[in-house]
Amino acid sequence: MKAKEDQKTKEGKNMEKKNFYFKMIVLSLLGTLVIVGGFSQEASAQKKFWKIGTAGSGGTFYYLGSGIANVVTKYVKEVKLTPEATGGGIENLRRMYQKNLELALITPSDMKVVLKDGTGKPDRISLLSGAHDSVLHLVARKDTGYKTAKDFYHKGVKVGIGEPGSAVQTVNFSALKVFGLTVKDVEAHPISQAECAEAIKDGVIEGYVGGSGIPLAAVSNVTQSIDAVILPFTEDEIKRFLVDYPYFYGFTIPAKTYRGQDQPVFTPGYPSLLMARSDLDPDIVAKVLKAIYEHMDEIGQVHPAGKDLTMKSAYKGADYAYSLGFKFHPGAIKYLKEQKKWNTKFE
Repeated sequence: MKAKEDQKTKEGKNMEKKNFYFKMIVLSLLGTLVIVGGFSQEASAQKKFWKIGTAGSGGTFYYLGSGIANVVTKYVKEVKLTPEATGGGIENLRRMYQKNLELALITPSDMKVVLKDGTGKPDRISLLSGAHDSVLHLVARKDTGYKTAKDFYHKGVKVGIGEPGSAVQTVNFSALKVFGLTVKDVEAHPISQAECAEAIKDGVIEGYVGGSGIPLAAVSNVTQSIDAVILPFTEDEIKRFLVDYPYFYGFTIPAKTYRGQDQPVFTPGYPSLLMARSDLDPDIVAKVLKAIYEHMDEIGQVHPAGKDLTMKSAYKGADYAYSLGFKFHPGAIKYLKEQKKWNTKFE
């Protein structure tokens, strides 16, 4: 009898020990989860979720912005960068000013527009780097018979001029002015470059002006689908652009860039710019610029214009930006000084 009681007592103690160890294991696991959760929340809190404004589909900004986002997210641990399709540079600057975008691709003409209407000012927007050459493409159906830009620009021409808020539309207005026309003199279609490509293929428009780095996806789309021509400008015509846009220059699109383009095409070119919000952490911005410059080949795999995002392009368009009051971001200055490439004239 006594042996049975001792056995029960022993079993009871063993059970108590098991319960004790079980509770300790549970508490230990809970503690681990709390610690891991804390680290996870801390890591999440440190991660910055940024957006880069690009443009509509079919334009170089759209693809280039995606390439930049990939590289920054991959190599800058503090940032997850997401590309955002927009109406273009003017919208990008406005949204940066409203703190809805952190980075953006633009052209110099966009700065002039937002300064004029007060929707974007230099106190909140800074220059990060110059980028690729944007190139004006005046594309026309081959069956129109147009041979030059002068042939194309006449009253009543059916032309795609780019969507509102885009750099392309601003350039279109300038091109019309060069030939003594306004938007009221032509049948203007305010649609995106991708939509222009479809409209010219369908015969809704005779031609359109697209712009950005070569090769331009929307233009490739057109030339692969129908017989089309890219119309050349003269030196004198390009000089007329300089009245309103002193940063324009002549650019030659190499032969064979597009199907059916057997000869080089002389046309206006202008710089693209990469901008950053002024209130972004300079240390992180310096890392972003470092990642872009050091991995431009990866960006170039998304679009060839990405290969122009190098230290050599750092100051492209900077003189004009500075003339309007836009300064380099402190993070860009930090990185360029570290590389001993800072130009003190921009201080």
